[in-house]
Amino acid sequence: LRQHGDGLHPSDMLLEGLQAAPKRAMMRAFNERYIGMLVPSLLTPSILLYDVADGGLHVGRLLLPVNSSVSAFCVGGGHVYLLSTGTAKRGPEVWRFPLPSGLHTDDA
Repeated sequence: LRQHGDGLHPSDMLLEGLQAAPKRAMMRAFNERYIGMLVPSLLTPSILLYDVADGGLHVGRLLLPVNSSVSAFCVGGGHVYLLSTGTAKRGPEVWRFPLPSGLHTDDA
């Protein structure tokens, strides 16, 4: 847990039911209510969404509009920014797409 303002917020999560050893997950806040956890799969990279106001309940999945593995993300200015892992032929790339409605700061 990390302290932010007057409360504590999760800094890492472990997923249940994983076949392999658990890895640390990248998490970021979308707003005061929702946090996202990066799932950097090469086939379907996505961000799992959790409702902090409802005890961290899983509320959805944001499919990422990229065709490469994503290693990091951040949220700001009404957009989601992604950093791709890159390959030997192509270096890392930065992607940007609009934040879906309901995840803006004033939507919390």
